[in-house]
Amino acid sequence: MRSGESEMKKLLCMMVFVGLVGNLFAGDKLIVTKEGMCFWVTSVTQEGDVLKYNSKQTGEEKTIAISKLHGVVPVVVRGKRYTPGEIQKYITRIKKLQEKHKRLYRQLQTILQGWEALQKPNLELEGDIEKLKVFFASSDKRTSIYKKTVLDLGMVRYKDMQGKYGPKLDNVLADMKADYVKVNKERLEKQAATAATMSFEAFAVHEQLTKDVLKEAQESDKTAVSSMLLTTRQTVFDAQGRVALKVFLGKKSIDAFLQSARIMYGLKENVAATEKQKADIDKRIGQLFVQTQKYNASYHINEGGFPIGADTRKLQDAAMYRCSTSESTYADLREEVFIIPEKSTTGLRYGRTFSFPLRMVIQRAQPKDRKFAFIVTYPGADTVTRVIGSPQFKNGFASVKFDENFAGLAGTQILPNEEGRYYFYFHMAYEVPQKKGDSTWQAVSKLCFWSIAP
Repeated sequence: MRSGESEMKKLLCMMVFVGLVGNLFAGDKLIVTKEGMCFWVTSVTQEGDVLKYNSKQTGEEKTIAISKLHGVVPVVVRGKRYTPGEIQKYITRIKKLQEKHKRLYRQLQTILQGWEALQKPNLELEGDIEKLKVFFASSDKRTSIYKKTVLDLGMVRYKDMQGKYGPKLDNVLADMKADYVKVNKERLEKQAATAATMSFEAFAVHEQLTKDVLKEAQESDKTAVSSMLLTTRQTVFDAQGRVALKVFLGKKSIDAFLQSARIMYGLKENVAATEKQKADIDKRIGQLFVQTQKYNASYHINEGGFPIGADTRKLQDAAMYRCSTSESTYADLREEVFIIPEKSTTGLRYGRTFSFPLRMVIQRAQPKDRKFAFIVTYPGADTVTRVIGSPQFKNGFASVKFDENFAGLAGTQILPNEEGRYYFYFHMAYEVPQKKGDSTWQAVSKLCFWSIAP
């Protein structure tokens, strides 16, 4: 009987301890023994009647018999969600241990205060929720504002470790989403009403807003918004196609061709979605090439869509011996420019300042204030950006200067290629201003490599 009673007590002790440990397997914990001793651990696992743990002080894995323990006290883990029931369970456990072990009162009290704090109203979080509600309600509810507010409310939820404000946050987010969809659906409707005069750039903005709204909308709104995009796309495609032809026929010059090409390529890249639309725009571009050469006999439109005049052709022929252009491209390359040297590239030396004349030949008209740069790499050195500003194009090209003073490369030793020759590499890019942070540069020419003496 005594043996049976002993086994029963042991079993009961294990059951009680399992209740004390619960599902705690992460974060710091304080183990309290029946002798009134305590020590910090970082992990706890039970194997039969033994508790395995890792000492916080040494990291060493140790074991202790469960029969020697009175409990394990977890510390509040910041960012972890606790239910009200869990919080109360840990508070009750700590208070019982304080009653049994007066000497550990202070150590346990510090941990207790962390749990009790979770039961108190958090005026800071309540204030943050209210501020974000007011902020969004008074905003224009554009997508960037909506995303920022959702993100900020997510941070509030992160700080709400007991999940006390979960239902309130859910309601606020649901109201925000409905408001965002309503306001921006109306915004899309106003934009769609101007489809007959909408540019391809404006359509790209319209399409992006449509995609943003579709992510948040209910099924009924999704159907209406998707249908509106479909109609707007076709209207813009047809209307701007007519505009492109009209632009060219107005003057029939190379500059008119470039303006027309800009619209047509814009439609192909930003508006055309169906195979029929893509085939249609390719046909129109081909017809534009034919008409341009008909009215500009001294020009040839090459396979890349670049208008090549007689003087440019001479430079291009001579450049076969002076400049090589690799077939290497970039994942985001939009080949709108190719580069031709206007004089021999021989005699360039690393470290000796040079100002080299180049011709930028364009495939389509460029925005007036678009800023261009050469992105230059010397093997063994960092890539540098040489800004050239906003060239003025006429008859499909502009003459620019590639100025190199090797600034920022002092002390750098350039490396030869496998054949022992020295080259530097560059391509043309235009600036893409960012709302926040530094601008990015969009590659618009293939990569060129020129010989340079070390």
